[in-house]
Amino acid sequence: MDQHHASFRKIIFFISLAILVISQVAAYSLVGQWIGILCAIGLGFLWLFVRKYSDTWLPHLCLAASLVLTATGTLTGSQFILSIIGSGFSLAVWDLLLFDDSLQKPIFTEQTSRYENTHLQSLSLAVGLGIFVGIIGRSLHLQTPFILVVLMIALALFGLDRVWISIKKLR
Repeated sequence: MDQHHASFRKIIFFISLAILVISQVAAYSLVGQWIGILCAIGLGFLWLFVRKYSDTWLPHLCLAASLVLTATGTLTGSQFILSIIGSGFSLAVWDLLLFDDSLQKPIFTEQTSRYENTHLQSLSLAVGLGIFVGIIGRSLHLQTPFILVVLMIALALFGLDRVWISIKKLR
């Protein structure tokens, strides 16, 4: 494997993890929840520990714990922007762990390098766009009927199902 790409992924992982922990610690600090601060710091160390076991179910557990910690911070009155940032970067950390694990297996080629660059660009775009949409969604107050929300969710699930079937056919 190309060491340059591996160290670039590690740098992005550590930056994402630092932003995740800092946003969660800041969110709990602003509302004076010291237990939340300790949990956020502990979860940061847990993410570092899980790097060694990224081929197990532990990254998924850490993602769930990060999202629960972020949601709890929101429910205790912390800043919404910090919760959105924490959620976005917890997804980034999780994705980078799984992505790094998947690249450990094949032989590194030029095609893998392009795939890695495309994946990292897509991840950056997804995190940035997710945070932006979350902030915009927080400031907009639309009165949407419940039945319309249910229909939109059903349409989204149907669309994802069609995409999944198309991907399977391509294999």
